[in-house]
Amino acid sequence: MIAFDDHIDLEHEGLDADILELTPDQVAQAATRSQADPHPERQWRIYLHGLALQGFTSWLQERAPELALGTDQVSLQDPAYAHAIDAVCGLRVGELRLCLLTSGTLVDSVLPLPKAAVELPDWAAQLFVWMEVDEHRGTARVGGVLRRDQLLRQLGPDSHQVDWALSVPLSWFERDSEQLLLYLRCLEAAALPVTTTATPDLTANHQTRLQQLLPQLQQADVLPEARLPWSLGAALLSHPDWTRWLYGVQRGQTPAWPQVNATSDLVPGGDQHGAMAAATARSPSPIAGLDPIATPQLGHRHAHHHPG
Repeated sequence: MIAFDDHIDLEHEGLDADILELTPDQVAQAATRSQADPHPERQWRIYLHGLALQGFTSWLQERAPELALGTDQVSLQDPAYAHAIDAVCGLRVGELRLCLLTSGTLVDSVLPLPKAAVELPDWAAQLFVWMEVDEHRGTARVGGVLRRDQLLRQLGPDSHQVDWALSVPLSWFERDSEQLLLYLRCLEAAALPVTTTATPDLTANHQTRLQQLLPQLQQADVLPEARLPWSLGAALLSHPDWTRWLYGVQRGQTPAWPQVNATSDLVPGGDQHGAMAAATARSPSPIAGLDPIATPQLGHRHAHHHPG
């Protein structure tokens, strides 16, 4: 087992990543976005994610204004996904898909990386960007970057983490914002193929399981990952109507049950975990059973100007 220090104080690390001053308007926008969430801990995380997104946007506009930044489909734009996914997923720079992982200035030696950003087609990323946020000083900076192929290689074929998030050591990240710029300018999206699991159907078996868990999910102080196995969480997050149903339940509402498929190739009438395991066996997770991954080649690609 590799031993890591319990915490790393990044204020004294002397990293070369750019420090960005956040404006009062950016801080206010992040605070407003976070207040809609029913869970105090998640409110704080959504606030930090909002600052990280603002900081990354400013950093890219300053360092590479010729690159097109797409934020219209980021998870933070939908309160239900902001509540369920502890990261900023769905970000695009050109054709590359990014996920921002946020920390404060004093962090554990590992970062949580949501499995949604690895396994689910709508949210899977090719580059994972670590953003360090100092909310007291109102600053943000790029802490490092981790390519998808590097992540999968480090996890290895025997990684079977069952929680909603992976634990990723900070030592896996390339701690250089210039390296991130190089990837964004020169890396072709096709060089980092995104292989994900098939989108699972929501069936009557899922609904039965959710009905059993409903009293626990209605507790405002309980996050969904504390009550739902990842197999069921992945199915919910793959369907926006179910994700919003879950968000409504966690806010103390009584939303109508979304429609479920009457038929499915999942194991009928069986244990939910067994059904999802059967589906996963047919569509292996990219975390398990990895093939050897070649290092992607960098090449020049055409830059796209951000509209407006």
